[in-house]
Amino acid sequence: YVGSNPLSFIDPFGNYPCSNQKGEKQPDCDTPVLFDVSDFFVGFTSLDAVTSIRDESRDGAPTRYPYVNTKVVLDFLGAAAEIKSGGVTIGITELFRPLSVQQKYYDDFLINKKRMAQGKKPIGLRIKLAAYPGNSNHGSGNSFDLKLKYIKKKLTEGPNKGKTVEQMFNKHGFARPPKLRKSDPYHFTYKHMTWNERKNDRTKALDYAEHCLGIK
Repeated sequence: YVGSNPLSFIDPFGNYPCSNQKGEKQPDCDTPVLFDVSDFFVGFTSLDAVTSIRDESRDGAPTRYPYVNTKVVLDFLGAAAEIKSGGVTIGITELFRPLSVQQKYYDDFLINKKRMAQGKKPIGLRIKLAAYPGNSNHGSGNSFDLKLKYIKKKLTEGPNKGKTVEQMFNKHGFARPPKLRKSDPYHFTYKHMTWNERKNDRTKALDYAEHCLGIK
């Protein structure tokens, strides 16, 4: 377990045992798919803390959806703990991303792609790249965005002194996809998964968020 919260989840992506009136499968809300990690970060709303998650990229408010997939939460928190013990502050701008937010990003991306092609300045959220809604790995809870200035920051103490924040996340299974390093350089995703596993995780995480957490 981590802290006071046991993470002894058994088959968190098991079969859905129940159906609604339309015969559609519903998630088992007693079997977590997404785990709220906000309690594990000191000073959740402040970057002055040793380690924090904060949605700096949008409006400066704490990230609204501090969820990580239960499949990878121990690796995520393990990296965060080692970074914290190394005396480094990090700022994570986004973790889980629901469909409604992905749709906003995608719409903004299409608008600004057209504007830039016309030689106009971007407007709105100024999204440079966005996956089609339902296809983002943020929707699975297996990806996160790290503020750029922290990626190459080096730990200042402890057994990992001199290693970068990126190296610590790499150690625990998270990496920046090579194809996205220019267009989406702050994006980390869990690398030990097949394409089908990522697709399956997105479906189940988004479904769990909507039916069990009330997040669409």
